[in-house]
Amino acid sequence: MSDSRQLRTSTYRGSTLRRTNPGHMGRPRLVRDLAELSADLAGAAQAALMPADEVRRIFYVPPQEFPSSAKYRHGPEHALIFTAGRAIHVQGAAAGQPGQTRVIPAAAMHYLQVEQNLLYGRLEIGYAADGQARQMVLEFNTVAWDMLQPGLAGLLLEANRACPPSVAADAPEIAMYLVERLPLKYANGLKIYILAPGERLLGLAFQPAIWMRRLLIFRRQVIPAIVLALTDRHVSLIEEQRALGGSRSYGWSFTFIPRHAVTGMRSAPAPLGRLISIGLLVEGATATYELEITTEVATTWEAQWRAHGGGPDADETGA
Repeated sequence: MSDSRQLRTSTYRGSTLRRTNPGHMGRPRLVRDLAELSADLAGAAQAALMPADEVRRIFYVPPQEFPSSAKYRHGPEHALIFTAGRAIHVQGAAAGQPGQTRVIPAAAMHYLQVEQNLLYGRLEIGYAADGQARQMVLEFNTVAWDMLQPGLAGLLLEANRACPPSVAADAPEIAMYLVERLPLKYANGLKIYILAPGERLLGLAFQPAIWMRRLLIFRRQVIPAIVLALTDRHVSLIEEQRALGGSRSYGWSFTFIPRHAVTGMRSAPAPLGRLISIGLLVEGATATYELEITTEVATTWEAQWRAHGGGPDADETGA
């Protein structure tokens, strides 16, 4: 990515999702064996697999076409292979670029994010490799979400098993009636997309969308709606796609940050309130996830973070 969502110079900036026309998107599917993939993808996947690897799920995405300015942008075929404790992403050659293979150990993940905008889906996994922060990106048709989701849920579960966070067993949970107070869209998003079976919700804050008017007629969204959730496994976020002009937004993203990857959380003054910076460290690779929210919401979130073992550094960088 080249926009503010990219993890560049080890900094990930949230709350700015792109509008994307899905174009002609072939329907992804599950395949039972590597032999069902193209020769290039199957060969690359086989080379990355270890003898002891047990392949649990293979998610295949055929070549895609996306409208881009005056011409189509062509996307290569992909396969995402889930094994016990790892995901292997193989990408076919396209536009003169060679194919690529990425091996993502569950324990090396910085974050996992899924963006959905009508039929357009985008999976991004930030992870550590050779002491550097890296990214894997997979675009897909959202009609296949139910095929992809179990593999991602398993990868997140393996990450927490490999590096279990230190959370008190008797930590009080957020009452479910507080979840029901959220707008229906976000209450459902939290229950359907964020909370896995057995996962405990310990902290919750909601940032409503904020709009500013210009010339009393035009309005511009300056902060999209955001749900911040702290569980016994993750720091999780639901972020609505920023609306353009007065139009309605149809996209949102779900982000999961394993708690063992979080080194601290800082807050600094920002034009519209506070800039929350979540420091990440996995296998020597550092990254930062940032988002801007109002002072009131930031105060609520920082207090919940500290109350559940987040440490005292949430407000070190500003009064």
